[in-house]
Amino acid sequence: MRPESKFVNEIADAIAIRAPISAALPRCAAAFALLAGAESVRIALRGAAGDELVFPVRGPVPPDSLLASVLASGETIALQNLPTALGIPIRSSEVLYGAIELEGIAALGPASIALLESCAALIGGRFDRDATVADLHAITERALTDPLTGVANRRAFDDALGREWAVGMRERTPVALLLIAVGGDPPDAMLVEISRALRWCAMRPRDIVARLDDGTFAMLLPRTGSAGTNEIAVRVREAVAQLAVVKICVAVRITEPGETPAHVVAEAEAAL
Repeated sequence: MRPESKFVNEIADAIAIRAPISAALPRCAAAFALLAGAESVRIALRGAAGDELVFPVRGPVPPDSLLASVLASGETIALQNLPTALGIPIRSSEVLYGAIELEGIAALGPASIALLESCAALIGGRFDRDATVADLHAITERALTDPLTGVANRRAFDDALGREWAVGMRERTPVALLLIAVGGDPPDAMLVEISRALRWCAMRPRDIVARLDDGTFAMLLPRTGSAGTNEIAVRVREAVAQLAVVKICVAVRITEPGETPAHVVAEAEAAL
């Protein structure tokens, strides 16, 4: 296999990992060094707090460095003085993500430089995909989160209850539900404090705290029987006693065919 083809394959394999692209940068640096015959490689990335050197060590980008010049211009820069160096931007079609600096390189023709630029653009494309995935996760998170308190909203609660109900049906395990109604017309600051207290009471990873409407919260407690649920109800009442007057309804079910989670929630809400 020609060195150029091996280089491209190595970059493609490196950026195909499931982990964030930042985890593949050392492997990418090694591939760039091999093709360019570079004595050293440095990589810097743009961030919310400014440009940062991320390989081989983390730190600020020296202001008079080739990396800084490439990050400022967004263009490839070749230095012919000794040691010979090449700076290549890591970018997609619209976004400049960082730069690669190759120092002490062999003599490179236009075709080799173009190949290095193309592979840097491949890395930029992977940054694009990571950013898109992160944006989608953020959008999904916002769609499932109560904007005031940061706990799950009604949609997220219904989804989680449906999942845990299916597990309970399959494994014949209990699914417990607490509804907590806050009396009066609580101000936003009080609702935020109550949500924090409830999250402190829901200590297991699968326990869910949700805000169902203005003054009603829910706690979903998978695999929790009556005794454990009552203990948590007491803990909840003690945790929020100094914040507000609350009414707590406890519902514990061993899931049965024909009964639905919506029915259990409706019963609990009616009891409130």
